[in-house]
Amino acid sequence: MGGGLVAMASIHSKDYKRFTVFVSHATEDKDVVRAWHEGFVNGIEKAAVQKGIKADGLLSRMEIFISSSPNAIAVGNDWFETLMQKLDETHALLPFITSNSVSKRWVWFEVGYFWNRMRKDKTLKIYPYIEKGLELPSPLNIIQGANIGGRESFASPMGQQFVTWALQNLK
Repeated sequence: MGGGLVAMASIHSKDYKRFTVFVSHATEDKDVVRAWHEGFVNGIEKAAVQKGIKADGLLSRMEIFISSSPNAIAVGNDWFETLMQKLDETHALLPFITSNSVSKRWVWFEVGYFWNRMRKDKTLKIYPYIEKGLELPSPLNIIQGANIGGRESFASPMGQQFVTWALQNLK
């Protein structure tokens, strides 16, 4: 399987009962993605409490998928078909642009595929996370990104915007 894989959370219909976040990353960055995942769950929980929403009900509507995790794609399954299905279900793409991922074809395939969907559906969003010291490559550089900060990412303005956007779309 290629170097740029996936992490997710899923909405399967326009009624937003399920919500999908696809985190495109290089396999070498799986520890960074795990830290992001912890921050994501904590950020959603805190934001939900602040807005008077039951966090457990909110999180139960999210399927978190991280392809670099063991058993994320069952042995014997068509991994490409699984990734394409997940990309088709995704409502937010979070590409992790690092020195490991910047040259990975799979990361850019996933970004391009989702970007095309986003052009047709304005409810979809891309929230790029960038390794400190790297510049966001074109054309992704037209979208405001945030530095990768693990759990602290959700204290950033972009992290808070993402959590707010996710809460709005989970109604």
